Amino acid sequence: MRKELLIIFLIALIYPQRISAQDEARNDKSRESVVVLHSARKAALYSAVVPGLGQAYNKKYWKIPVVYAGFGVMGYFIYFNSSHFFEYKQALIDFIDTDPGSDSYLDLIGPGVDPGRFDPSLGSPDFNPSDQKWFEDQLENGMKYYKRYRDLSVILTFAWYALNIIDATVDGYLYSYDMNEDLSLYVDHQLFTMQDGVKGLGLKLGLSF
Repeated sequence: MRKELLIIFLIALIYPQRISAQDEARNDKSRESVVVLHSARKAALYSAVVPGLGQAYNKKYWKIPVVYAGFGVMGYFIYFNSSHFFEYKQALIDFIDTDPGSDSYLDLIGPGVDPGRFDPSLGSPDFNPSDQKWFEDQLENGMKYYKRYRDLSVILTFAWYALNIIDATVDGYLYSYDMNEDLSLYVDHQLFTMQDGVKGLGLKLGLSF
């Protein structure tokens, strides 16, 4: 009888510990599954395929309008600089050819300025060869200016696209990171020795998190 009671006592003592250990193991597995299920690689892939989709996968929905606002701004500058580049390019072509019907460059001449100063085909007495060369240089410089900023806008668009992927990847890695909000400041005493060997007592401030 005593032996049976001893066995029952040991079972009652050990069994709750086994249940507690199993629960802890189950919780660890569940935490691991959360980490595995949310993949930073998936977040990067989603943002690479569709910008902003990785941010949605990370539940950072407020970043999606920011992503597309950036693409909208870049798209506007690409359109603006491209349209002006082709405008100056066509104007330069029309200015240096001999076709009198090609006069798109006249749209770039300011009001109140006689186009005959620059184009000898107009037969104006105010024509000046130096003005003709100056105007041609202005058209070429304008074309190069807008071409440079169009190319820069394209490069910045690709940089914004890459930043969108990097942002989704970083948020994906930090998604399951435990950010402990229990921050506390503690004060402790500290014994220190000065250069002349004299010992002193001071206070030490520490931050635990």
